[in-house]
Amino acid sequence: GISSVDETAAALLIQAFPNPFRETAVISYQLEAVSGQKALLLYNALGQEIKRFELLDNQGQITLGNDLPNGVYWAKLTSGGQLLQSLRVVKQ
Repeated sequence: GISSVDETAAALLIQAFPNPFRETAVISYQLEAVSGQKALLLYNALGQEIKRFELLDNQGQITLGNDLPNGVYWAKLTSGGQLLQSLRVVKQ
């Protein structure tokens, strides 16, 4: 599981555009002072992990697409199992 927010690591930016989206959305992230295994996890409204993106760099973009059904999702940025930041993403 994911433990509580780690205040010592800095997630400078996580955003999705457009949000809400119809076809595709781009989640951008930029991290500072973060080491260890980094991932962006996507959860559905039931709290089930449906996608996992291993992040190799401290900044980048991930595209969400048509493979997702309409609904509300939570993108959670983690490092070493610690939650850095979360973002609600809506597909219409």
